[in-house]
Amino acid sequence: MKYKIMSLCRLYSDYVSSKRTALAAFKSKTLLAGAFASAIVLATTPAYALSFNFSMTNIDGNVSGTVTGLIEGLKDNMDSAATDVTVQSYPVGMTGMPAAPFAVAPSGIANVFTVTNGLITSAAFYGFAFADPDLTSALCIAVSAPQLGCGGPTSFFSNYVDQVVLGPVTFTAVSSVPGPIAGAGIPGLILACGGLLGWMRRRKQAATA
Repeated sequence: MKYKIMSLCRLYSDYVSSKRTALAAFKSKTLLAGAFASAIVLATTPAYALSFNFSMTNIDGNVSGTVTGLIEGLKDNMDSAATDVTVQSYPVGMTGMPAAPFAVAPSGIANVFTVTNGLITSAAFYGFAFADPDLTSALCIAVSAPQLGCGGPTSFFSNYVDQVVLGPVTFTAVSSVPGPIAGAGIPGLILACGGLLGWMRRRKQAATA
């Protein structure tokens, strides 16, 4: 009788142990699935590219009027280069220019914008547009950027020959849209996977201890 009771106790102990093991495995799988899902969500969260309208009204140049345009592809709370800069209008009195709107290509001298909480706080951009050898324009934008000489503390737009709009530039934010920013979501995926691997390593070490 004593041996039967001991056998039953052993069977019960084995049953409880197997249930605990199964429960632990279920919890591990559930946590693993949750961590993986979180990693996927972080990786697929869209980044947002910021766009800004700009306006430059002549003060010190020889052509009266205002130049307007669009700057696209900036990132918030960091320095970034514009992916596209477009001149949308310029004074009628300017000659030898491409017909607006037209894209302005960065010259390689400067293309960096600082955006802080959705506002451009610093800008240094210099670029050209070439419709053909006789239709050329230059755009220089400098805001809190003393390293870039745009004709003093202002910015300019010129036909690169004898006409120039020279004055301060202002920016107006355009509603942000999901943008194709390279690497968007990847840092989140790396962090999530790193945490998951660390958790799995600790589980393995606890099981073998």
